[in-house]
Amino acid sequence: MYKAVFSDIDGTLLNSAHQVTPRTRDAILALDGKGIPFTLVSARSPAAIEPIRRKNGFSGPLICFSGALILDRDGNVLHSQGMDLAQAREIIEFAEENRFDMAWSLYSAADWLVRDRSDPKVAMEEAIVELQAQNLPLGQWPREQTFYKILCICNPAASPEIERRMKARFPRLSIVRSSEMMLEIMVGGVSKGFAVRRLCSHLGIDPREAIALGDNYNDLDMLNAVGRPVVMQNAPEDIRRRFDFITDDNDHDGVARAIRQLI
Repeated sequence: MYKAVFSDIDGTLLNSAHQVTPRTRDAILALDGKGIPFTLVSARSPAAIEPIRRKNGFSGPLICFSGALILDRDGNVLHSQGMDLAQAREIIEFAEENRFDMAWSLYSAADWLVRDRSDPKVAMEEAIVELQAQNLPLGQWPREQTFYKILCICNPAASPEIERRMKARFPRLSIVRSSEMMLEIMVGGVSKGFAVRRLCSHLGIDPREAIALGDNYNDLDMLNAVGRPVVMQNAPEDIRRRFDFITDDNDHDGVARAIRQLI
């Protein structure tokens, strides 16, 4: 029997209305009665995951910023791997100098900083995560802060070229696409797969005894890290071709179906 479940959030756990359906919530809550931890795994910050936990009564650990920050079920930090102010500035200044068709966001554990809150791309993200960003000029960023992620919210047509240019300029960083318009930038070595293995070790579970559910490219190493990878029907076709367990899409309780079928 599988002993842990890891799930991506956007495009996997949440439907197109950015909600957890009652059927999916019930399937997840039933895991508690079996002593099976359910871990939310996301590129989101802890503050952007908390409303989902609170609304649905979830109580498991959190993997945030695609693995740069791991918290236990009580909010204690198990792993932290971020960048300093100088590195964050270098990345954002490169994007601005090249006039990429995107809006950037910079995240610490508690803060979400942007250049312009009125940008429609930022406003869209605010509505999805139910948080407000802060306008803060580059010169006013806190110097002692650890930054976990830079999010590039791109024009979808420009995403592939922005990804290519960023990877060429910063080859040692972890740079992955989480959707057709979202490009996530973290320090090198950060990945959902690393975080899943690290948390399994903390929980005393073999990753081969775990299930992971995902829908996009930044989920691939997490899917490959566990014994039973599950891919959403709404995942890109080239991802679906790599795995043999394809569940329903995120608008038809794919997470609930997988949990009930496998556990």
